[in-house]
Amino acid sequence: MIGLFTRPAAFFILITMIVAVFGQQAADPFSDKELASTYGFIALTFTFIGSGRYGLDSLLKFDDH
Repeated sequence: MIGLFTRPAAFFILITMIVAVFGQQAADPFSDKELASTYGFIALTFTFIGSGRYGLDSLLKFDDH
């Protein structure tokens, strides 16, 4: 919420969503996997872009922006 350790947190959420989609919901139709897939793509985005200019990571120089 405040942008502290955004990339590591997003990475662990991404791993959780991958397990949810391909492990727990493997036999389910895509309509049941859609929410976990969406959360996974959002986490993937935050893993690459980080918290942005106004996040606490950027202010404390944990992020490379």
